[in-house]
Amino acid sequence: MAPSTTLRRRIAALFFLLVGVVVVAYATQALGSNKSHSAASHELTFRANGRVVTRVSTDTFDLATASERVRLRRVIMNQLPSTVSARSGGVRKSFELQRRDAASDALRLSGAGGNLTVATTPVATKIAAPVIKQRLRNNCESTALQILLRTAGRNVSQLDLQAQLPKSGSLDPSGPAGNRRWGDPDVGFVGRPDGGGVAGGFGVYPGPVRRLAAKHGVALRNLTGRRAQDIYSTILAGHAVMVWVGLGDGPYSSWRSPAGRTITVNLNEHTVVLNGLDGRGQLSVVNPLTGTAESWTKAKFESMWELLGKRALST
Repeated sequence: MAPSTTLRRRIAALFFLLVGVVVVAYATQALGSNKSHSAASHELTFRANGRVVTRVSTDTFDLATASERVRLRRVIMNQLPSTVSARSGGVRKSFELQRRDAASDALRLSGAGGNLTVATTPVATKIAAPVIKQRLRNNCESTALQILLRTAGRNVSQLDLQAQLPKSGSLDPSGPAGNRRWGDPDVGFVGRPDGGGVAGGFGVYPGPVRRLAAKHGVALRNLTGRRAQDIYSTILAGHAVMVWVGLGDGPYSSWRSPAGRTITVNLNEHTVVLNGLDGRGQLSVVNPLTGTAESWTKAKFESMWELLGKRALST
């Protein structure tokens, strides 16, 4: 009997020991789960442009005191990056994060944790654009249009575009000085795209270019007469801009159009494509005349742009 009693006692002791181990393990797991939940509920997650940029735990802050709220604000400001970058298709953008606003939003949560979206402002953009040189002496517009269409996913050659542009007036001006007759660049291409003749050719303005782009499925925005800041905002939004600029302040010439309008032009008319703006305020420019990618200051662009009546088209 004694050995049997001893065995039963040992079995009972082992059973209670196993039960104790299970209870302790369950309690430990539950406690760990509660800790994880507590930690997560006191974590601030900051997102900018749809992705997480940083996380800040508020567990070590006593946000009932002003000094701790100041400390949390400082930590948030230090951890949030000043800028973030994003790429979509052929457009690369840099954004400035509104860190002060984000910190203020976080403090309003009073340490409860949660997700916050940080407001951003675009500060630099580069749009992929091919560098193409014009094939003819005066077809900078059709070449610039080819470049602009490429940024919108359309591939049409400059010579095809030139052939498709409507024409206005005769190839060369006619009539005596003071009563000359020629075409209207708001109606179609004026003169000879390959140069030569009496006047060497001239060019075309945004209206016919815009209508031709529409035939190729691209609706261009007419930014003619807008502020320079509107041009910059358009670039920062990811849209390339074709602009008419003056390579010099004249010479100027006037004539009468077939419809009787007085046409006054800067014979140093040219078109380029603006495809970027960096954080220093430098513009990226594709110049069809030289077939080069260039960097212009805003001041240089604005002075040249005003010489041609602030004409512009954008995707």
